[in-house]
Amino acid sequence: MELDKAICSSIGNYEHALTKGKKYEILAEKEEKIRIVGDHGRSVWISKYYFNFTDEEVLILTEWKFDDDVETLEFIEITLTFNDRVKRWCIITTPEKLKQHFARLAAPELPGIHIGHMIIVQRIDVDTVNAFLRQLDSQGELLKASLPLGEGSEDEDISGSL
Repeated sequence: MELDKAICSSIGNYEHALTKGKKYEILAEKEEKIRIVGDHGRSVWISKYYFNFTDEEVLILTEWKFDDDVETLEFIEITLTFNDRVKRWCIITTPEKLKQHFARLAAPELPGIHIGHMIIVQRIDVDTVNAFLRQLDSQGELLKASLPLGEGSEDEDISGSL
């Protein structure tokens, strides 16, 4: 395959050399790697895994907001907005809030919890949450950690029987 440009879709361990969403000229190609000039000005070989080879736009987080009261709730929903204006959502909590949740329950029929779109952070404040969301986004993991807005929301009927 003859390639001339690649768009970074994830920075991996190359935060010094790559910017998510940036287009790089391909200098050379071998097997599963391409050679580009990184942001640091040096020519480097990097796995093709970190790039998109179409003109398709790479989704990048542009803004986010708390949807719930961070002081009173154990699980706080947040809305994420991406550069294509698509909105997604996820739940954030802290280890301490998880402990509070299980202490309050005292219901042996619920011995655990599984929420695939839950993010656990050290503290729930703007700086901490922002830093972690940006890190997930730069690694290409934020879409996996969130759902399209409307999917799985509380006002949907999710009842059922086995």
